[in-house]
Amino acid sequence: MTKIFETNKHYQSNLAYGSSTLKRIHLKSILHALESQYEENESMVRGGALHCTTLEPERFNLEYVMYPLGGPRRPSQKQIAAKNPSAETLSAIKFWKEFDLKHAGKSILTQADLDAVIGMKKALRNHKLANTILHGGEAEYSYYVTDPRTGLPLKCRPDYVKNGCLFDLKTTMDASPIGFARQVGNQAWHLQAAFYVDVYNMATGENVNEFYFIAVENKAPHAVMIHLADEILLAEGRKAYMKCLDQLKDFQDRGGDPKVPNSMNYFGYPMEVNTLTVPSHFLKSKFDVA
Repeated sequence: MTKIFETNKHYQSNLAYGSSTLKRIHLKSILHALESQYEENESMVRGGALHCTTLEPERFNLEYVMYPLGGPRRPSQKQIAAKNPSAETLSAIKFWKEFDLKHAGKSILTQADLDAVIGMKKALRNHKLANTILHGGEAEYSYYVTDPRTGLPLKCRPDYVKNGCLFDLKTTMDASPIGFARQVGNQAWHLQAAFYVDVYNMATGENVNEFYFIAVENKAPHAVMIHLADEILLAEGRKAYMKCLDQLKDFQDRGGDPKVPNSMNYFGYPMEVNTLTVPSHFLKSKFDVA
C-alpha cells in the first residue's frame, strides 16, 4: 500500500489498473479498454491545466507552455515525410523540433485554452463554498494497493482530500443537477467515485465515505455546482467496478490474449439481442431535480 507524490504523466504510465480502465470496461468492453491508449484531447488539456493552476499552481510552468505566437504552423506528418520539402516546411520543422526539445514533456496551451482556464478558475474562486473547500487540503497524491479479492494492482489519484472527504474537480458542459446526473451515468463517474473511496481507504486505513464532485462548466458563464455522491450512487458504482475487476481477472486467467478464439464474443459485446427501453432521465423535465 503506497502513497506517492508524482506527476500525472507518471501516474498515467503506471500499469496498475485505475478508474479510467474500469470505466471503459463498464461502458464498452475489456477489449475496448485494453486497446485504448491515453491521449490528451482539448478538453483534457484544459481540464488538466485547471487542475494544475487551481490545486498545484507552483507546477503550472513546469507542465504547461503557451503555443508560440507568431510561430509557423506545425508541419503535418505528410509534410515531414515529403521527399523534397519546401524551404518553408524545413524552417517549420526546425522551429518545432527545437520548441519540442526545449519544452519536452509539457502540454501546449493555445490562447483559447488559457482564456477558458482563467474563466473557470475565476468562477471557482468566486464560488464561496468551492473556494473554501479548495484551500487547506491535500492535492494530487497517487495511491497504490493490491485488490484483496482479485490480487490485481490498483491505483487512484484523488484531486483533493480534506477533512476526511474526497473531492473531484470536474470540467463539464452542464453542472446542473439533471445535466450533471446524466453525465455521471454517461461517463461512469459513479464507478470512479466508489473506486476512489475504496482504494483510498485501503491505502490509508481510513474510513472515508464522502465523495464530492466540484463541477465547473467549461464555457461561459462557467457556472459552478457541488454534488455529493450519496450511498446509493456509491453502492451502484461499487458493484460496477467490482464486476469490471472480476472480468479483468477472468481475462488474465484465460491467458490475457484478446486474439484467442471467441474472445470478441466473450470479452467484447454479448452475442444476445439487446432490448432497449426508455432511460429514466428521459422522463424527467428540465426543472425536475428529484
